Order: sequence, then structure tokens, then C-alpha cells
Amino acid sequence: MNKDLFDQLHQSAKEAVAVAKGEMQPSRIFTIELPKVSATPETSEHSKTVSAAKPKSYTTLRAKMTPESRAASAAKTQAILQEMQAGNSVGK
Repeated sequence: MNKDLFDQLHQSAKEAVAVAKGEMQPSRIFTIELPKVSATPETSEHSKTVSAAKPKSYTTLRAKMTPESRAASAAKTQAILQEMQAGNSVGK
């Protein structure tokens, strides 16, 4: 790093500390307005895509599972619980 850039960064860090301690006023302040959370799901294209791709509830998901996949899921959960109770790392 060249000396001029280092000196600029060092000075900037000193100023940041002074501002944080209240010894100096910031040179500028940025204000970011957040969108209303209640409005976000209805207006976001991403959320519409995600909502369409995923089941609406656990009940819906369970209804789409086959008996075989339910049994496999239950067996996997049971094995993980047994490993945890034995004090073993899960997933190794």
C-alpha cells in the first residue's frame, strides 16, 4: 500500500473514533428509509416466486409426502436424536 493511501485511511479511522466518542461531528449522515414490512410480501416479485414454489403449511407438505418418505424421514430423525443423546456429533 502506498504511503498516501495509508495516511488517508489512518486519518479516516481516527475521525471515525472521534465521531464515535462524540468529540467530532460526522461530515455527513445517511438516512435509509425501510419499506413497510407488511407491504413487502405483496409487492416483492421474489416473494411471489418463492411463495408459489413452497407449500403453504406443514399440513400441505405432509399431505404431499408418500408413506415411504414419511418413514424415511422419521427414521432419520430418530437416528439423529439417538446420536445427540449419546453425545456424538451429528452428521459425521
